[in-house]
Amino acid sequence: MTIDCDVHPTPHDFDEFLSYVPEPWRSREAMAFSTRGEGSSYSYYVPGGSTRKEAIPNTGGPAASDPYLTAEQLLEGIGVDIAILLSLVARPVANPVHESALSEGSNRWLQERWLHGEFGSRYRGAIRVCADAPDRAVAEIERAHESSDRFNSVLVVPNVLRPLGHEPYMPIYEAAAERRLPVVMHLTRPAGMALGTPAGFPQHFVEVQPMYSLLYATHLVSMVFNGVFERYPDLRVVYVEGGIAWLPALMRRMDRNWEGLRSEVPWVKKPPSEYVAEQAFFTTQPIEEPLEGPGPLMDAFAGAEHLLSRNVLFSTDYPHWDADEPRWVLRQFPSEYHDAIRGGSARALYRL
Repeated sequence: MTIDCDVHPTPHDFDEFLSYVPEPWRSREAMAFSTRGEGSSYSYYVPGGSTRKEAIPNTGGPAASDPYLTAEQLLEGIGVDIAILLSLVARPVANPVHESALSEGSNRWLQERWLHGEFGSRYRGAIRVCADAPDRAVAEIERAHESSDRFNSVLVVPNVLRPLGHEPYMPIYEAAAERRLPVVMHLTRPAGMALGTPAGFPQHFVEVQPMYSLLYATHLVSMVFNGVFERYPDLRVVYVEGGIAWLPALMRRMDRNWEGLRSEVPWVKKPPSEYVAEQAFFTTQPIEEPLEGPGPLMDAFAGAEHLLSRNVLFSTDYPHWDADEPRWVLRQFPSEYHDAIRGGSARALYRL
């Protein structure tokens, strides 16, 4: 079984999405769109666009706006059995109440237009929430999860006001863990008022993408040392689109620091690498690509090969132009890990 853990469906147009957004935010969004009102979201534009031209429907609309064409290209075209849909239509904004309303609209749209259509049995969705409005996030997790069993995870945009191991985010983790819903993190180019890197705002998109892993490393370290994984042993967290080669070195660094400084964090009761191996997962795209076959990437996992049999999940990032197909991804790893990476680990994680 091949499971794609990172697919981005898109509304046919803005009005289609707005019809699912609750008032008064629907009217506010419509007015801002019609007047091209100025916003506070800092976005990084990709030269030439971010999507594959063949993913644009002939009937109109942006890439990945047609569930049938997506199924033709992704499910039938490259042999994906189940796709995890991460809708990014609800962009980060300065007002968390506003972002929560956009998130609710995104979830209602995804459920009706994708999860319960003709290909719904092969699509699963993530419940988009605003992390900086935790009470509203919990309410939306409860509402969406009760409304459809095809929501199988919780989507958090990690462009937030503080590292994600801090106390205000705990209710979200508790709600997800109680329902056995993995928390999925996925960055966006419009970062809102929050930082897109640990240090500030870059000037160019070419800077942004290589630094995704740095932001994820920041959140992972925060969650480990603030005791999130110890506090919620049933919690599972998926770090999407940040690469994987950096992980083993960070795990060794955390273990070493914990050995000497564990008295500062007595709630961290075992080496950080054990929490990561048990509760954290990472998608392949954009994989750190050697030119031919297993090589430098496997060197990075020396001594940490066990992660490849459980914690690394296949993803395409469809419909973006740098999407990876299974045959290309799997050639980067020895054959003994292919079944787990292709879908075995994701099947267990998402209970598919």
